[in-house]
Amino acid sequence: MRVLLLGEYSGLNNELKLALIKAGHDVTLAAACDFFKNFKTDINLGYGSTIYSYKMRQFLLPLLNLSKFSGFDVVHVINFYIIPRLPF
Repeated sequence: MRVLLLGEYSGLNNELKLALIKAGHDVTLAAACDFFKNFKTDINLGYGSTIYSYKMRQFLLPLLNLSKFSGFDVVHVINFYIIPRLPF
């Protein structure tokens, strides 16, 4: 089964991804990393070197990566901030 995990907040989706892979599933994690936790993701939705570049990338990257979000059997959203919004 193909699974898309959207968002990351506390490391939960990273642990869920490892467990699902161990169970034989194909898992992709897409999240907007922050400046402190720096969780690993397959599709980065917003990390930048400054707060302004972070906000701009957080707005644009989901739109640029739309083609990568198709063909999944299950989508799990953990943090609604992955949804594109204005960069201010």
